[in-house]
Amino acid sequence: MEAVIYRYTNAGESLGVLAYDAATHEEDLDNSDMLTVTASEEPSKRDRLVWQDAGGVWHEHMVDSAKRVHSNGRPKSEITCSNSICELFGTPAAGTKLTGSVQALLAHLLSGTRWTCGTCSDFGNVELEVWHKNVRQCIRELCELTGGELETTVTVGSSGVTSRSARIVSERGSSSVMRQFTYGRNVSGITREVGADEVYTAIIGYGAVIGDSREDYAERYAVTVESDLDLSKWGIPDGSGGFTNNWTTYTDSQCDDLAFLRQQCQRQLDVLSKPLIRYEFDITEVDEGLWSDVRLGNRVMCVDELFDPPLELTERVSHVSRRLKGRMSCKVAVGDRANPLVEQFKATEKTTQSSSGNSVRSYSYTPVTTDSGSYVIGGGGGGDGWTHQVNGVTQATGTINFVTSGGSSSTQKTPDTWGGVDKAKNKKGWYKSDYDKSWGGTGGGKF
Repeated sequence: MEAVIYRYTNAGESLGVLAYDAATHEEDLDNSDMLTVTASEEPSKRDRLVWQDAGGVWHEHMVDSAKRVHSNGRPKSEITCSNSICELFGTPAAGTKLTGSVQALLAHLLSGTRWTCGTCSDFGNVELEVWHKNVRQCIRELCELTGGELETTVTVGSSGVTSRSARIVSERGSSSVMRQFTYGRNVSGITREVGADEVYTAIIGYGAVIGDSREDYAERYAVTVESDLDLSKWGIPDGSGGFTNNWTTYTDSQCDDLAFLRQQCQRQLDVLSKPLIRYEFDITEVDEGLWSDVRLGNRVMCVDELFDPPLELTERVSHVSRRLKGRMSCKVAVGDRANPLVEQFKATEKTTQSSSGNSVRSYSYTPVTTDSGSYVIGGGGGGDGWTHQVNGVTQATGTINFVTSGGSSSTQKTPDTWGGVDKAKNKKGWYKSDYDKSWGGTGGGKF
């Protein structure tokens, strides 16, 4: 069976069917979704490739790059495409700080785009900084904050894609076992990989800077979280017959809520405190039902009595690689997902390629008044910038009124709203310094 790939311009004009020699679709629970195609034609960057898999699901991918190669025959193009939701990397997010359900936040982020919000899982109330960020970046951060998984859907008619929607769910796929794979019957090969990621036994979480310092070495709020791992196996020998924790760090430079910071650290440590093990299966028996059974997030059973040790596990599908032409084949990976900190770094790296090197959580701060110690998040302190104008208003009125594109507004008083953290909080057991144990208290945990 061969999937038909329809080609459209960025404006949606039909360019007919794309003739291709080979194509592979790969998607992962880390929200990556890529299509690679080898064809005699060379689509333009930002062209859309629309196709339907054997399970009846439509996909839309946007051309990222095309490499023209002439070797041993006629010239060919090697085309790399991403899920079309990547177009939202170029759409600025509206607003400053959003608070509410994931459903409400995602609907707000997608308003003004051609994407709609589907039904999201209930993660409770979430707070998300969106200032100076794009929509796709904010959606990625929303997934990171909640541990949710992004799912996109496109509807296709005779003229091409007619609707696009996105939603964030706690888990994609079905909780029921959809398919059993057994070596020697419908599996030709099994690979077990223990990831190179370090196993950590404890984590230090760093929050916002204490006071109004803007130096890199400024004092920050901090919490520590330790696991119950056997240190003789996972710790670091101390040279005296004992073992110490193997520490890692987590930083949220905007967070001054210790309870939230501790929650984030615990979520990171839950993943980082165990080795990542991944199984990959080469599927040989591919029937029509496989394409609906083996979807991201679906649970499958894997059996190999000759494996060392014998293998019998039930896991979620974390990665799927499928060929679109020729004899249908499929690679399925199950097991632990990638290190969330690594994925966060990758997200940061991609979303900052066109932003002059600023990091995802990088803001510039300009004093509201010359001696107040409070700050407004802004685009710089130039005399003609909006921050300069806001400063002039706040010096006179003591308040800031933010109006979002949706028409809502909020009034912020200048003292300690955006800027520095109230120094009185130091008296509540918060750490004064990353390394100063004397401040201790119940709020900051222990070192």
